[in-house]
Amino acid sequence: MNENANILPAKARGVKPKYNYDGLDFYIKIMQAAMNGASDAETADYLDLEPTTFSDMKNGTYAPWSEEENKSRSSKIKQVLTSARIRNNRVVKATLLTTILGKWKSKNVSTVKRKMRDSKGEETGDIEIQTTEQTVCVPPSIQGMATWLYHHDPEWRDIQKGNVPEEVTDAEHGVDISEWIKGKMEE
Repeated sequence: MNENANILPAKARGVKPKYNYDGLDFYIKIMQAAMNGASDAETADYLDLEPTTFSDMKNGTYAPWSEEENKSRSSKIKQVLTSARIRNNRVVKATLLTTILGKWKSKNVSTVKRKMRDSKGEETGDIEIQTTEQTVCVPPSIQGMATWLYHHDPEWRDIQKGNVPEEVTDAEHGVDISEWIKGKMEE
């Protein structure tokens, strides 16, 4: 067998590609994997491809594709991965913030059923005796709020790093609260 046969594109070797790389199904599978939090290697596994193959496809260096196919398809792959990961981050952020602020609620419903007997002594099957609904609220997380502020508020981050504004650091005389408030109102 010719040693160079494997470097030829799959079409030239008569091998049918795993996917229609221009079809929607291929990109939907990538989106599904990424929406489930899959890394590139895990996405490759989900597609039943070698991680290096998927990496080459994503980076536009997949040998069996032409230069034009690499450019077009790698662009689509990157766009799908980016879009899915942005959506995930948005959902995670919203859920995290809701939980941190103590606004997350969970509704639990429990039902007690019993097998009963009628007046003739025959089983009636399961009869609902009691249904209880309970709403559980998660309390706010002070640590979560501090972490959120650290990553989203530069002033908070500076204070946490010890870069305290001058008016706060006058340990000898303290701070005149009324003057500080007046200064803040004038800003």
